[in-house]
Amino acid sequence: MPPYINLSRRFRDLSKEELAEPEILASLNDLDYLPSLEWPELLNHPRVLLLAEAGSGKTWEMKEQVKQLISDNKFAFFIPLESLTQDRLIDSLEVGTETSFIAWKSDRVSIAWFFLDAVDELKLKQGSFERALNRFAKGIDGSLHRIHVIVSCRPTDWQPNSDKATFQSKLPFEPSLSKSIATAEELFISPLDKKQKAQQSKEPNAKVEEVRLMTLLPMSGRQVETLCHGLGVKDPAAFINEINKQDAWIFARRPLDCSELIATWNSTGQLGNRCQQHEANVKIKLKDDPDRLDSGVLSDDCARQGAERLALGDLQQRTSQKAWLNDCFIG
Repeated sequence: MPPYINLSRRFRDLSKEELAEPEILASLNDLDYLPSLEWPELLNHPRVLLLAEAGSGKTWEMKEQVKQLISDNKFAFFIPLESLTQDRLIDSLEVGTETSFIAWKSDRVSIAWFFLDAVDELKLKQGSFERALNRFAKGIDGSLHRIHVIVSCRPTDWQPNSDKATFQSKLPFEPSLSKSIATAEELFISPLDKKQKAQQSKEPNAKVEEVRLMTLLPMSGRQVETLCHGLGVKDPAAFINEINKQDAWIFARRPLDCSELIATWNSTGQLGNRCQQHEANVKIKLKDDPDRLDSGVLSDDCARQGAERLALGDLQQRTSQKAWLNDCFIG
């Protein structure tokens, strides 16, 4: 991933249809007229799930928000969720942030932002989302009322019902605990106040803070142009024209894929047709990463064969499901 470039990314609340069919998220386009939020608004909400495809820039954006919050003298921490399957919260923090975490716990007043990254990576390694959040909650130690938590995941790995229930039950938002020390008068009337709150919680219209389900929107044309300038494209307009000509927007709207298109454009001056774009994208995605612990396990050829078999199996399953539905509703 190239150095961070501020693209002013935007977010939108997810509909029930999008949660039920995560593939819909891949078809979102440059729809600037739809209601959307930017990071400052998103960070105001205490519990957020952020869904977006691989290569969309989730981790990139979350790490930058940590830097921005810290530069504003606020407490913020980035934690890969998979690390919480083995380590305590304080041991899962990035190097150099342990002192800040201890300072936050000690002051008992300040809000801290925690960015818990990649439920999908956690599940890929057979980790338990519930166990990871249990470790996180233990590390927070009674300060749930003064944390804002942003959890990221790929759409296809998120279970809308069970995972959301786990998120809410393990990290409930407790605004009532965020009050300052009670005065003598408040202590005197607290029994009555508790009775009133208990009654309100039973009412059907009682408002309960829940996890806000959001998606990171694909890059717009303007954001692609900004990325081009940041990555040194000499003629961004010509690059955008080539994207239009070769119908390459399916790749251009994700920062990782777009940066790869830019590298191709800078070296060859063209992007190729759709088939060539897919071929180049597959080769890049399957290329062995020397920084990974499993580097060298598979050759490029074996990785390609495995990917082709998985794609064929997925196609066969989808075809059989479609045939079954046709039999049910037409036959």
